[in-house]
Amino acid sequence: MKNIDGFDEKEFIRNRIFYLRNSKNYSARNLSFELGMSSEYVNQAENGRLTPSLDFIINLCRFFNISIFDFFNEQPFVLEYKEFLDELKKMSQTNLQLLLQLAKALNKSEKIL
Repeated sequence: MKNIDGFDEKEFIRNRIFYLRNSKNYSARNLSFELGMSSEYVNQAENGRLTPSLDFIINLCRFFNISIFDFFNEQPFVLEYKEFLDELKKMSQTNLQLLLQLAKALNKSEKIL
């Protein structure tokens, strides 16, 4: 059921679970086992046959190393961005500047192509 704004929260949650699972090439069954759930739990959650519990969503976020905010944020995200940002936080200022220059150069070369 959609809310006043036309947003379907349950569909959003189903799609987010599906995206996370596929981003790491897990089957629904294997992800269920990884999270300590019954073998059909993820499949049923993705297909709308059950509404996932808050505990499941918290465990899912921990498993994929994302925050609850990331999970529920309506803006699309890519897990690789999170991983990239985590690595950036470890870099020295010099390496950050070099990486920024590289990113700018790569973006310029894409515009040329």
